[in-house]
Amino acid sequence: MNIIRGLKKKNKTFKKLERLSKTEKDEIMKESKREKPPPLPQIV
Repeated sequence: MNIIRGLKKKNKTFKKLERLSKTEKDEIMKESKREKPPPLPQIV
């Protein structure tokens, strides 16, 4: 149950990112790389 809820939340974040323009996305990627690995945990 919790895993599914987490996936739904993650999808919302991805949709928000999709709505951002490419330049905004690039800025976010630069920021996350500078600080630390991507904040979103990777599903393997």
